[in-house]
This record gives sequence, structure tokens and C-alpha cells, in this order.
Amino acid sequence: MASDRLTLGSGPTRPEGKVLAQDTGGGPAQPGVRLARGRETLSELRRRFPRSIVDSYQGLVPQLAERVFLAPGAALAGDVRLGKDVSFWYGAVARGDLAPIIVGERTNIQDGSVMHVGDEVPCIVGAEVVVGHRVMLHACRVDDACLIGMQATILDDCVIGEGSIVGACALVTARTVIPPHSLVLGAPAKVVRTISASLADEHRAMAARYVRTKDNYLRDGEGGELNAG
Repeated sequence: MASDRLTLGSGPTRPEGKVLAQDTGGGPAQPGVRLARGRETLSELRRRFPRSIVDSYQGLVPQLAERVFLAPGAALAGDVRLGKDVSFWYGAVARGDLAPIIVGERTNIQDGSVMHVGDEVPCIVGAEVVVGHRVMLHACRVDDACLIGMQATILDDCVIGEGSIVGACALVTARTVIPPHSLVLGAPAKVVRTISASLADEHRAMAARYVRTKDNYLRDGEGGELNAG
């Protein structure tokens, strides 16, 4: 419930026009996730990504848009929806069993990161987000153009506002709402200051570099084991 959420810094607990993680339920993919390929079967996905782990859960099969890079050793299970040009790197895991996991276009989920959900509470990451190595995202929402530092942990029902930076090793405790364009550091995490909205463009540029990098991996794998479809 909104009254149970902690808001750090200034700004509303329910950002205007935004849908909080726990409000989305099992509904359709959020804006920024256009699954144009048509729904693939589990067998098709396993043929497409033979060195990755792809599993279903109670009939729910991951959905991957065009030009997704799923690295060898990465694992997807259940209702996981990856938008166009997402890169999901070595050892990263997304387990969408109790609710959906949704990742927006041009976002990268880097090596060793884990995404999971709560009881009917999805995990949603927007477009052009940079998620560093070994990040834990649990039943939370990260809005567009954020930078999530290495080994950060973001817990249930948190919302990270657009363009924000969550520092390395930060612990964002459950039900915390971070206003847009915030610098968040520490364990437990606190808003240190408001940052320039122009930094979001830098985060988008970082995400674009990851898109180019994953495209290089896809070109190296064309005709071989790595295949974007």
C-alpha cells in the first residue's frame, strides 16, 4: 500500500503517470517492450540460444524481441519479456515464475545480475537502463535511463525514478521510492542529492554502447551458436 512506502528525498510516492511494480500484476508488457517476433516455443528458444538456459514455468515461456543477445550461461525462466536490443550477459538470471519480469528496449543486464519477482509483484526495468555486474533486482521497478551500479541491491516494491544513479553496493530497502534524477548511495541507501536531468542522456549513451557491443557479439556468432534471429 502507498502508505507503507518510504520516500527518500523529495517528490511524490507515486510518480505522476507511472505504474508501480505491484500495480502491474500479470498484465501486458509495458511501453518500450514490443515483442514483434511472434511467440516462440520453448524448443525454438532453446534452438535459438543453445548455450543459454531457457525454461518454462507452468506453461509460461520467455518472450524475446528482435536483436536480443542472450549470452552463453545466462538463464531465463517463466514469464520473462525482453524488448528489442536488450543484452542479457554471462551468468545473469531472470526467473519470472510468480509474476512477470519485463525489460525495456536497449537495456543491458550485465554479468551475474539476478532478477526475481514477489508474490504477484513483477520486476520491471525500463528502456535504456544500465544494470551493472552482480546487481540484485527483486520485485522492483527501475524507470528509463537509470544507471544501477555494480552489486547494488534493490528490494521489493521499490521504484527508482527516471535518470537516477544507484551507486555500487547500495542497498535500497523494500518499499522505497526514489524520485527521478537522484543520486542514491549507501546501505541502507539514501538520496545524496538531485542530479542534472542531462545525465540521463549520458546513461542512454552508455546503453547505446552496450547495444553496439552486443551487436558485435551477434555478428561474431552469425551462422554459429549465437543467434539473434
